[in-house]
Amino acid sequence: MSRREKRPYGKIRQGTPLIPPRLRPGDTIGIAAPASPFDTEPFYLGVGLLEAAGFKVLVPKNLFLRNGYLAGTDSQRAGLFMEMFTDPVVKAVFCARGGFGSMRILPLLDYACIRAKARRSSSASSNVVPPLLAALCSAAVVSVALFRGHR
Repeated sequence: MSRREKRPYGKIRQGTPLIPPRLRPGDTIGIAAPASPFDTEPFYLGVGLLEAAGFKVLVPKNLFLRNGYLAGTDSQRAGLFMEMFTDPVVKAVFCARGGFGSMRILPLLDYACIRAKARRSSSASSNVVPPLLAALCSAAVVSVALFRGHR
């Protein structure tokens, strides 16, 4: 097996990248937790800021799962991430927190679906950006932004 065939996220697509539509007040932002669990107090402060900016925020029930140092099992976290991409109301997917666990869900993501349902995506950690950027690039979706804040 060649080195290229071993990549869990597949071959990077060549061609025209997709740029999802700009967010507008009233749009819904879905929150996913692709890696580690997080503190709820600063999380809800952030939700309040997004709502104050005019956005609706979708906080799924299983966002607060814990499985050791991760926010649920690999399949639960990948499922939540994909749920945000398949929900027709969600216009952007924000990650509540990054971390090593985000790399573990890459083989479980549906890249064809991510490309077909292009959404704006962002992360609160530099740890989650490389693997999710690889996933979104694999689907030819340009939409990852990095937001750094206080921990």
